[in-house]
Amino acid sequence: MPRTNNPVVGTVTCEDCGETATLHETKKGRHKTYLYKRCHSEQCGGSCDQSTSPVRQKRWRREIIPREGYEHLKEPGEPSNDAVPEPIGEPSPEPEKNQEQEPNEPKATGAPWIIAGIVGAVVFVAKIAKGAA
Repeated sequence: MPRTNNPVVGTVTCEDCGETATLHETKKGRHKTYLYKRCHSEQCGGSCDQSTSPVRQKRWRREIIPREGYEHLKEPGEPSNDAVPEPIGEPSPEPEKNQEQEPNEPKATGAPWIIAGIVGAVVFVAKIAKGAA
């Protein structure tokens, strides 16, 4: 039995191709009342974005152009535009640094494990070569 989309509750601009995409509201399951996006452009090919990310859900609720009867889904606020830089003003306060961590302390890497692996492989190959000779 083919699945059918829930009714269209509004439209939004697709972040991937820039075309108009439809928004649908889930009706059952764990993510009841979440929105999902369907884009039917040639570039997206009918893709379905079911992201439950709070950031994505909030963006869709800000940018939705709701259909009649679904105005309650629109979240107040300006539409987000990632290309617009933040206003220039006073710099935002820097987060407090952890007092226990020294600022010039080097970060640990996986180099010792890689070196140990290479040395082990060389020793293993040398033992095999010695036994085969």
